[in-house]
Amino acid sequence: MTIPEILKELEPYTGKFPMKAMRAAIEQREAITPELLRVLESVAAAPSEWAARKDNMLPLFAIFLLAQFREKLAYAPIIKMFSAPGETPFDLFGDTVTETRSTSMCVAPHSTPSWCWSTRARCPAPR
Repeated sequence: MTIPEILKELEPYTGKFPMKAMRAAIEQREAITPELLRVLESVAAAPSEWAARKDNMLPLFAIFLLAQFREKLAYAPIIKMFSAPGETPFDLFGDTVTETRSTSMCVAPHSTPSWCWSTRARCPAPR
């Protein structure tokens, strides 16, 4: 799959996990990382606009992929998105705000295994 095809596949909510696209994204880590960062930066810059896009899963999948990649540049836009005013974070990410946020925060510069343990996050193993 090409990068645009992967991003297109990750965007809509279909009720099914996009395994093929996620595997392709992981296989093309170096090429897709800048695109995923652009998505997060776009959402962080205009969270209310993105929240109005119902059933758009791309920001959530971008967070999970970048957390798996332990991409430290994702930290600032993630903090900004989860700090948006009112219900915007819930409109963007649903239960992820309270259920898995600590896992995605493992991209943080301070995300040592001890920090992850203290927050009960399930951080990916260091590379």
